[in-house]
Amino acid sequence: MKSAEDTTITEFSSRDNRRGVEERWERQQRAYLLRCWWERTSLGPLWRFSVEEVSGERRRRGFRSLEALVAFIRGELREIEADSDQVE
Repeated sequence: MKSAEDTTITEFSSRDNRRGVEERWERQQRAYLLRCWWERTSLGPLWRFSVEEVSGERRRRGFRSLEALVAFIRGELREIEADSDQVE
């Protein structure tokens, strides 16, 4: 049975160390606001999508198809994985 001392998740010896852990955590995650809407076009009704970063620069990107949106998210996840591999 573990004692209370064994259950400590992370200990910070200094403010700089804590900041480094927080920065690494921020690089390993993304948060977006996703918007979906139905648009009538000459080709008929189509779904449109946009994602906006919730933190940071709040950049927004628009997509004409669900496939394009999914491709973007997959690229973002690959970027996180690559960054994570470089840190460890």
